[in-house]
Amino acid sequence: MIRFQFEYSDRISILGTFSELYVSFKLKRHMGYFMINVYVPCSLLVIISFVGFWINREATADRISLGEIYFTVFILHVICEPQRWGVMKQATH
Repeated sequence: MIRFQFEYSDRISILGTFSELYVSFKLKRHMGYFMINVYVPCSLLVIISFVGFWINREATADRISLGEIYFTVFILHVICEPQRWGVMKQATH
């Protein structure tokens, strides 16, 4: 968190006088971490999934091996996801 500010005021309305508290937080994110650990793996999954459309229909073995690669990358992404978020939580504290 970079900074925060707050304002306190009294609002007068038809129903009476009410106290207000307005709080504003300014947060900063480490973009390098998210680029490497979130955006790049998701982009690679999408690219790998589209490669299957460019392979010739008669190349059955190539399609099967591409499906296995895609499945392996997807499973590794799902398994490693909670571990990455755990590391991120520890790194930000």
